[in-house]
Amino acid sequence: MARLLSVNVGQPREIAWRGKTVYTSVWKASVQGRRLVGRLNVDGDAQGDLHGHGGEHRAVFVYQLDSYHYWERELKRHDFTFGQFGENFTVEGLADNEGLDRRSLPDWRSVV
Repeated sequence: MARLLSVNVGQPREIAWRGKTVYTSVWKASVQGRRLVGRLNVDGDAQGDLHGHGGEHRAVFVYQLDSYHYWERELKRHDFTFGQFGENFTVEGLADNEGLDRRSLPDWRSVV
């Protein structure tokens, strides 16, 4: 069964990347308590690049704990924090090929 571990939000900012200035909201911080998930985002969150992210079908980015473990091994690091990969929801027990909907997270109201 899938379990919600963390809800993460962030606001866009401009950064220098590869000789350009880009507008991104990849940096997310974990928040406590409930957050409203609306049609376009999680309360307190925004997308910086609306061409590649956001909209009604890409309003929430979900990343699984197993992927964190993969990158820890691959990069030989153990300092990752939830939201590190720009995700809004950090989950465990959800395979890559499974869709996420409220019914697949029975404790979706119990945010860590």
